[in-house]
Amino acid sequence: MKSPEKGLDDLLRSCTVRIKAGTIGTGFFVAPGLILTCAHVVKKAKSEELPINIHWKDQDYPVQVKSLLPDTYPDLALLSVNLQRFAVDRID
Repeated sequence: MKSPEKGLDDLLRSCTVRIKAGTIGTGFFVAPGLILTCAHVVKKAKSEELPINIHWKDQDYPVQVKSLLPDTYPDLALLSVNLQRFAVDRID
């Protein structure tokens, strides 16, 4: 039987992505196809129209910036990704 800590670690790992936008950052799935990250991670790539990709479950996927809030506060960006098969466990 898995310990609760190991189970939570696995769930968090499955919801976490690496963002490649000229710089490297981290994001988290907040809903199917939606990733929350810091605005400063993607701001330059968006303004220069550079590709933004995520790395998740050993594969790369292109993403689009849906919303970008100021990078001083709250420093948030919402990204969308089109995944054919999306399976992230819900954390209660």
